[in-house]
Amino acid sequence: VKVSGRGLFFLVCFETLNKQFISKVIDGKYPDYERVIPLTNDKLCLISREEFLRAVQRVAVIGIDKLKTLMLELKPNLLTISCRN
Repeated sequence: VKVSGRGLFFLVCFETLNKQFISKVIDGKYPDYERVIPLTNDKLCLISREEFLRAVQRVAVIGIDKLKTLMLELKPNLLTISCRN
């Protein structure tokens, strides 16, 4: 686990041998996630890393706000990646 940041924005990075997850650290009161996230899950999303990276790069070119925020929407057999400018 690595934590880095500048000014008001901090990132946390979790790494394994072949995976990396980076997220913003949010300072504030967190909701009670145990009440809103089900204990069981039958959903699975598999995607090519290269295809996902290319799609994110295409969306990022169009315009990403100061926080570099992307929205992901999952539907059966469809992943929509968007951002606000």
